[in-house]
Amino acid sequence: MEMQEPALPNATALARQLVRQMERGWAESHALIERRYHRVGSGARWQATPLISPALPERDVKSFILQRGVPKMYRIASIWCGFVVGRDGVSMTSAPPTRVLELFTGDPSAQSAPSGGRWRRIDWRPANYYWTGQRGATDDLAQAITYLHHDAPPGEYRVVTIRRMMLAKQVEGDAMKVGTAHACSNVDHWPMLR
Repeated sequence: MEMQEPALPNATALARQLVRQMERGWAESHALIERRYHRVGSGARWQATPLISPALPERDVKSFILQRGVPKMYRIASIWCGFVVGRDGVSMTSAPPTRVLELFTGDPSAQSAPSGGRWRRIDWRPANYYWTGQRGATDDLAQAITYLHHDAPPGEYRVVTIRRMMLAKQVEGDAMKVGTAHACSNVDHWPMLR
C-alpha cells in the first residue's frame, strides 16, 4: 500500500490562527526556521531559561535578568509552531504559540554565529525578509510553513520570530544594566542570530 502525504494545511489560514492565539508585535523580526539537533555541541548557542509565557512582558524579563545577575546577550523568542518532517509526510506539533527568554552562551561582542545548541537556524528566508513594521503580520509565517511542507529535509523544526534583543552588562560595582533593542530591521545585523 502506498503512503499518501498529508494534505498541506492552508498556510495563510494557519499563520493567521497562530497570530490570533498570540499577539505579534510591530517590531518583531521576520520569521526564522530553526532545526532541532539531538547533540547540543560545545559551540556558542542560544539556551532557554525557565521564563516561558505567551505574554512575557518586557518588565518581567528585565526583572528576571537583573535578579539572575548574569551579564549576557538575551533574546525573547516567539515560538509560533513546530513541525516534524518525515519520509512519510509532515506533522504539526500540538504546542500552542509561546514566548521564551533565551541567553546566548557566547561572547556578545564576537562577530560569530551560534555553532551549537538544541535549536539552530537554518539557511532560509521569506521572500521579503525586511521588516514591515506591521502588527500581526502573517505572510512570512505562512511562507515558513509552506517551506517546511514542501522543501525541508527530514527533521524537527520550529518557526520563530525575535521579539526583543537584550544586553545585560555590569556597570558600577555589582550593579547591572539591561539595554534593549528591536530585532526588527534585519536579523543579520545580529551575528548571534545568523
